[in-house]
Amino acid sequence: MKTSALILVIAAAGAANADPVIWNNNVPADTLLSSQLDTAYPFDSQVADDFMFTDMGYYVTDVHWTGGFWGGDPLNPIAFNIYFYADDGTGNFPTTPVPTSALAIYHFDSVTGTPNGTYYDYSVDLPTDFTANVNTKYWIAIQGEHFFPPQYGMACATSQVYYGSNAKQGFPLLGMPYWTDPGYGDMVFSLTGVPIPAPASIALLGLGALTIRRRR
Repeated sequence: MKTSALILVIAAAGAANADPVIWNNNVPADTLLSSQLDTAYPFDSQVADDFMFTDMGYYVTDVHWTGGFWGGDPLNPIAFNIYFYADDGTGNFPTTPVPTSALAIYHFDSVTGTPNGTYYDYSVDLPTDFTANVNTKYWIAIQGEHFFPPQYGMACATSQVYYGSNAKQGFPLLGMPYWTDPGYGDMVFSLTGVPIPAPASIALLGLGALTIRRRR
């Protein structure tokens, strides 16, 4: 499997734009799994879920997700890390933890959530698009970054798997290695983006640009 070079981007948070939804894990948010980086305590937990496009490749431009807090007062806004991983090739999950196996890492210093019952809904624009090739399984992990308490978790379905594989978790401090199946369902997230042009389309665009330049 070909993988792209690691992309590390530190970005200002912003509301997601109006690109169409290209992946939607629209599942009931009824449990939280710890996904938090705390460099003071310290601990590093993550929840990841898979996605794969079978019709065409896409440039992922925005990420939307649901999460929440326990063990203390909610924080709003907070910092987040978003990781994209390659699959390990067996159809299961990535084999190694952050950050060395990540294809891309995005850090957002301040993201404001919209209250949704006991949860919060979040959206960010990716400052650099993530390229997701057709028929290639990827995993996304979204991690709150702040001092504990409170503890931040990704919203997941309690048990049912709706899209691909169920969410995986790693929490080494509590004896859970990356990537363990905690026995829950999908993570609540969606992606927006635009299609990757087919090679023939790219060639036609290049020919058109060449014609324009020759006329000048």
